[in-house]
Amino acid sequence: MDRRSVVSGVTLLVLSGILVLGAMWGWNALFPEPGPASDESVAAPTCTPTPSEPQVVRTRDVVVSVYNAGDRAGQAGRVLTLLERRGFRPGALGNAPEGEKVRRARVISPNVEDPAARLVARHLGRRVEVVEGDRLGPGVTVLVGNRLNQLPRAKRSIKVPADEATC
Repeated sequence: MDRRSVVSGVTLLVLSGILVLGAMWGWNALFPEPGPASDESVAAPTCTPTPSEPQVVRTRDVVVSVYNAGDRAGQAGRVLTLLERRGFRPGALGNAPEGEKVRRARVISPNVEDPAARLVARHLGRRVEVVEGDRLGPGVTVLVGNRLNQLPRAKRSIKVPADEATC
């Protein structure tokens, strides 16, 4: 046997091996075997759920827009200044839409359970309610009436319970 025959035989053998491996890889790609990863009843959890920590909403995190619903000039500006001194960020300032009747104050939010709206309501007084409605300006909307003279003491943060457990 000469050298050329040996090289041709080895080349043919290597190429045949590559062809067989390629055919096996193609077959497995087209028809994968079901394994434990695809069976949902056997899959183990990737982590152990732990309850997440409650979040805290602070006055510095809340934007407040104040609108005057009474006939005292400058009432909305005065209340917005008092809220700014407590750490709230200022939003819009102006007069409430026609027909709004408010004695002391009313907080308007798309969600009555909004923690930011509840925090603002605490700073306006015990009897101030959060009502569901459309916002008039950025952040939490506050309508102030003639009888809101001073703001009571209130905490500058509120805890929001965690909704879900995290890994």
